[in-house]
Amino acid sequence: MIKIRKLFYSIVTAIIMLFMTINAQSGLCQINKGGVKRLVGCVENGVEGGCLMLITRDNTKYDISSARRKPKAGTWIRVRGTSYDNYISICMEGIPIKVRSWKKLGYCDR
Repeated sequence: MIKIRKLFYSIVTAIIMLFMTINAQSGLCQINKGGVKRLVGCVENGVEGGCLMLITRDNTKYDISSARRKPKAGTWIRVRGTSYDNYISICMEGIPIKVRSWKKLGYCDR
């Protein structure tokens, strides 16, 4: 009986951990009260593979890896998106933004 109870608790713990991981990666989190953000900056590759960062003129770094169409590094773009509270990104850098749209404005001078 004790082994069955331990197995049950292990399975429940594994399911809870799986749900928490899926929740963090899928973007199911609270949206910041600030709402939609409009940003302009230069796209750079992040430290982690596949991560894209938008560096604005005031050197604020935003994680724009959620964009469906990926802008190329070295591109100057305008982004429209929503920032998140309590969001954990795989990239672990920058302020995560759920990108709604972006437009290429040119190339970076960096």
